Amino acid sequence: MNSSPRILVVAPDAELRRSIDFALEAEGLHVILRAHLPPPALLEGVYDCAVVDESVVLSASDGWARLAAIPCATVLLVDRIGSAPRGHFTGSIIRKPLLGRSLVDRVLAALHARDREPTA
Repeated sequence: MNSSPRILVVAPDAELRRSIDFALEAEGLHVILRAHLPPPALLEGVYDCAVVDESVVLSASDGWARLAAIPCATVLLVDRIGSAPRGHFTGSIIRKPLLGRSLVDRVLAALHARDREPTA
C-alpha cells in the first residue's frame, strides 16, 4: 500500500502532465495523471492535492464551479495572474511557465497546511 500523498494532475497537454509527474514523483509523491477533470463526487477522499491547468477549467461550461468543488487543496496553473474569477477559486495559483521548484514547493506547502488543519 502506497502511503505517500496522492496528487491529482489534470492538464490536457501530455508533455506538461509528464513534466509535472516527474517533478512531483521525485519528491516521493504518488501522482495520478488525467487529461480531463473528473466529477467532484469521484474526487472525495481520494486525493490529497490537485494540480489543475486553467485550460481544463476553461474548456468546460461549468469549469469554475467544478474547480471550486474539488474537495482537497488545489493548485491552479494559469497563463496570467488574475484570469480566475474572484469567488470561484480559493486555492493556490501559479503562473506558467513553471520555473524551478515553484510548483513542487506550492504542492508541499498545500500538503503541510492540510496536515496542520484541526480534525473534527
